[in-house]
Amino acid sequence: MPFFMTFILPVLVFLIAGALIGLGLAFLHEKFKAERDPRVDEVLKYLPGFNCGGCGSAGCDAFAGMLVKGGAKVAACNPCPSENKEKIGKILGLDVTKSRKTVAVVHCAGGKGCLDKEQNYNDCRSAAEAGGAKACGSACLGLSSCASVCKYHGIAVDKDTGAAVVNRAICISCGACVSACPQKIISRIPAGARVYVGCSNTLTGKEVRPVCPSGCIACGRCQKECPVQAITVFGNLAVIDYDKCGGCEKCVAVCPTKCMVLATKERCLL
Repeated sequence: MPFFMTFILPVLVFLIAGALIGLGLAFLHEKFKAERDPRVDEVLKYLPGFNCGGCGSAGCDAFAGMLVKGGAKVAACNPCPSENKEKIGKILGLDVTKSRKTVAVVHCAGGKGCLDKEQNYNDCRSAAEAGGAKACGSACLGLSSCASVCKYHGIAVDKDTGAAVVNRAICISCGACVSACPQKIISRIPAGARVYVGCSNTLTGKEVRPVCPSGCIACGRCQKECPVQAITVFGNLAVIDYDKCGGCEKCVAVCPTKCMVLATKERCLL
């Protein structure tokens, strides 16, 4: 059989077939591709561009697309300034309620006293699924799962307390750490708040004392001392109503276990 027929022709057939397939795919792509809604780019201009994933989308571009399609709410983007949310609302014809700027806090003051016997876990989730590494069932497990998802290094585990601490100067309140914590002890409070509860344990004071020296014992002294009734002891745990709290810090002064934590820059810088 001639050399051309044996070797060259099959190669030519393969190349021609590949080229035809490529042209066909390109034609189908152009024919069926969805046109990008111009509002997506308009909305994108007012999003912070952090691509933090706190809204649940892959990034700001994907979130803008979801907003335009009606599959997401503007409020889901915590780092987005209120004035930008209002502009996005005008683009999409939505009534956007003004929201306060927030910051993440860890509701556990930690402390070596709450450590249980030494156990080896790779991350907080594996430790939580195994029953935890600390005597307090609501304690920060201190294995940095929250820190590993923070793109801005705004949270880390304090070596002295064994609990995670937020750097308020860096935190953009995206919510990534909130979602990553299996203990569900990270939340967001108003950025201007001066006090937060550094505990999540809802056991009685008698049960809390043996496992943590910094836990809320539901004594009620903070509630009695608050001049504006912003604190309520509910389910054996102090709860702050930030719509009422004026930041007088009297609750901090009377708390016997120091679980009422000052949310000052000095306390939260790592």
